[in-house]
Amino acid sequence: MSKSTRLRLVGLAAIFGSIASIFLSISGFPLSFPSEPHRSIGKLMARKCLSLLGPGGQIHLIVRDTKAFEQPAADLQEEAFDREIRNSGSTIASVTRLQLNPLRPLEIPPGDLFQLIRKASPSSVIVSFMGAPFLPADQLRNLGPAHCKIVAFCPGEIYKQTNLKGLFEAGLLHSAVISKPPSRSLQPANRNFENLYRSIDSGNLADLPTREASAL
Repeated sequence: MSKSTRLRLVGLAAIFGSIASIFLSISGFPLSFPSEPHRSIGKLMARKCLSLLGPGGQIHLIVRDTKAFEQPAADLQEEAFDREIRNSGSTIASVTRLQLNPLRPLEIPPGDLFQLIRKASPSSVIVSFMGAPFLPADQLRNLGPAHCKIVAFCPGEIYKQTNLKGLFEAGLLHSAVISKPPSRSLQPANRNFENLYRSIDSGNLADLPTREASAL
């Protein structure tokens, strides 16, 4: 192979590498995207859901609509959740996809949530990847004591805006995956599920961070 040919091949490789980098950045999927935490979130949410699912109950999923605003993390979470549910032999009865600007905090429209809870049987489980299941006091009273179970993914500092402990005590939240308070000392190489998130159930509500929680 001549020297000029080798130079042309090196040049072509550099061009294709640049094109690939540009494509990945435009698509919202950076080259160093940490997929492990998000796959772990999806798996854990599925296992929590299955542990609460009663005889004859159905699984109702609430996720972000990623067609308008691409969110690779949300896609990975949903894929892992769906795979875990299918591997267990269960199925997902319904999927509600909500369009939300990725810069806005996660939230479920109370009216949509209220109707979904009313239609679901007490043996069923609603799984929200869109944050905590908040309802106004009047809608909460109208639900009554017997309704479906709810599992929620609550990332970020949601504890500063929402009383998660109150949702558990009101029977509106039965299990959750939340972010740990941010730590300035956490190195990028250690940004795995165990260091970023924690599982919360009725037995460890004391582990919920408070509004006063701050970075270390």
